Amino acid sequence: YTWRQILNHDAKQIIAQEVARHVPNGVSVAFSIGTTPEIVSRALLAHTHLKLFTNNLNIAMLACSNPTFEVTVAGGRLRNEDRDVMGNGMEALFEAYKVDIGIYGVAGVDEDGTLLDFYEEEVRARQIIRENSRNAYLVLDHSKFGRAAHVRGGRIDETSKIFCDRTPPAPILDLILRSGAQLILCKKAPTS
Repeated sequence: YTWRQILNHDAKQIIAQEVARHVPNGVSVAFSIGTTPEIVSRALLAHTHLKLFTNNLNIAMLACSNPTFEVTVAGGRLRNEDRDVMGNGMEALFEAYKVDIGIYGVAGVDEDGTLLDFYEEEVRARQIIRENSRNAYLVLDHSKFGRAAHVRGGRIDETSKIFCDRTPPAPILDLILRSGAQLILCKKAPTS
């Protein structure tokens, strides 16, 4: 997990800043596991009165530093390295609420648009968040396109907004454009 936090860190920061511009104050947000969602949660700390739901303890503890946030976490078995809760507690949390925005990452995206992860529970968390969100935000840097992971679950064209630092490969871009999902290419803000 520590290694993944520094992998493509600049791209993840740029993505996080752009996502923060698409999250208004006072909304409910579900966060899945992963380093990019965690960096997005940090970018939201200047917001007020967010209601956050997560199965990741890193995100929960970070969110608690904003006194206007309400933070709800899943209970159950904790994966030590990633500090996230999986299993029935995770499912119960994300199925109990209909949130305004669900924010999730992915380990990889296959050339046919299939979303990939390394564990079934990671896929299940992402799918439940997407199903129970009015708006689903997929956050990923360009390294995820064509990255091998073996557990399938969902498609890139099933989300509301896709935040990425570079244009996806042509076949995936075509899927996105045909789907009606909004692709948001995140660029570094100009310095004044």
